[in-house]
Amino acid sequence: MRCSRAAGCSSPGSGVLGGLTVSLVASVPLGPTSACTWAGARHSSRSRSSALLALAGDLLVLPSVPGSPGVPLRRQVARLADKQLGLALMVPLLGFGGQILAYTHLTPFLEHVSGFNPSTISLLLLGFGAAAAAGSFIAGPLADRWPRRALLGGLALLAATLSAMTVTGQTRSGAVITLLVWGRPVGPRADLPEPRLP
Repeated sequence: MRCSRAAGCSSPGSGVLGGLTVSLVASVPLGPTSACTWAGARHSSRSRSSALLALAGDLLVLPSVPGSPGVPLRRQVARLADKQLGLALMVPLLGFGGQILAYTHLTPFLEHVSGFNPSTISLLLLGFGAAAAAGSFIAGPLADRWPRRALLGGLALLAATLSAMTVTGQTRSGAVITLLVWGRPVGPRADLPEPRLP
């Protein structure tokens, strides 16, 4: 389903990415806590219940729309020969990859370098995620209006933020400010190459 600018909507990708970010915001701090609180089978049961609840929500909320005709696999693979499309796909891949790589090491960095205790780190990750979730929804209209500027600006800010973290992360206040900037309103957008896809 496509949402046109003429209809007054932003890119559907901003809603999808925003929802994904919100789910990560909730699950990253709550996952380990619930695993410790409800061990074993009870934790698995709650995880299954959460997935079923999400499925029920999708079935109730998502509209039933006719599907578009499928694109044959041969045609999809042939499109990869387009250098501009390849570059358009690589940029978000590298941007998200860099973010995830840095995020993987964030908790030990905050604990051993910035000096936060584990319970405070959970709150910091929640704040980071809230900023990122809000940013995902803000980024949609910006990327629709200025896709190139939004992408380049977001990637430049990501590179600057991650580079600065090695210095600013030496203090607690510097780490908090850098985390909030990292959860910025514009970043690598996976849906920007969509107009070039078959």
